[in-house]
Amino acid sequence: MTIRNLMKIDYRTKKGRAIRELKRKEDRRRLFRLLISIAILTSFAVAVLTKTIYDATHSKPLSETKVVEVVQAEEIPQRAFCNDVINCIRDVGEELGVDNKVITTAIRIAEAESGYRADAKNPNSSATGVFQFLWSTWDAYKCDGERWDYVDNTRCFYKLYIEQTARYARKGLVYDFSDWNASRSKWDL
Repeated sequence: MTIRNLMKIDYRTKKGRAIRELKRKEDRRRLFRLLISIAILTSFAVAVLTKTIYDATHSKPLSETKVVEVVQAEEIPQRAFCNDVINCIRDVGEELGVDNKVITTAIRIAEAESGYRADAKNPNSSATGVFQFLWSTWDAYKCDGERWDYVDNTRCFYKLYIEQTARYARKGLVYDFSDWNASRSKWDL
């Protein structure tokens, strides 16, 4: 029934009022469904646009990317690379005057989080690098350098540790690496 036909009905009758009320409810439902659909599509578009802008502003320019030669897994000296990362974690910790127990814990966290791989990337989040820093954490602690660089990633880890230790100490608490709770079962012995 169209609106024109609805207008032809005598509004003083019960039948006319019932049809008019029914029509209003249907229109409200259609309008509500339409508004919900628009809201969902808009939020999806905003999310996609935000991710696109974020990726564009936080990715390396094409001119800075390096062409990597494909090699077989047996050809990669994995242990030598791990020793570089472990030595870096040790050296940076000692340079900053961090306790040996904390350095040992940092080495275990790096192994659990990334297997000492600087190029490790969590497929479900923005967690990246040896210590799997999120963009938000990296930015919040104003860490310098690139998350992909294991030296920068290690420095940020210790920066976070030192700041969190001081913050917890002001409250009379001890910092227990709670930022790495997701992998705690693998490194907390």
